Amino acid sequence: MSAFEPQVGPSDLDDIIAAVRQLQQGGGKLPSERDLAEHLSVKRHQLRKALEVLRLSGDLKPARARRAPTALPRYGEELVRVTNPIEVLELRLIMEPGLARLASLRASSFETARILDAATTPENAPSGEVDFA
Repeated sequence: MSAFEPQVGPSDLDDIIAAVRQLQQGGGKLPSERDLAEHLSVKRHQLRKALEVLRLSGDLKPARARRAPTALPRYGEELVRVTNPIEVLELRLIMEPGLARLASLRASSFETARILDAATTPENAPSGEVDFA
């Protein structure tokens, strides 16, 4: 135990254990550690000690570890946090040629004409001037 960790007196610990046992008698599932600590008006470290005593005595089943969610990031900020520019470029190199091929195979004559028009420099354009619009 660290010298900086607050001490829990036996009566405090016993009171917390008694309160948790009373809640257990209802037969329901105990709330989360945070909610239980708030409900009992105790610090979480005090509650953890009481729960450990109850587990060791067999009065409380061991807590099950919760799995972290494995879903893909849903928001742009999260995506930026978990990737880098090189990965984005690599993905584009893999995907874009195939997508361009499919687009060219499925393009209508109207769409093809629009692409050609956009890619063609007008005859009256000054020499050497490039339009990136």
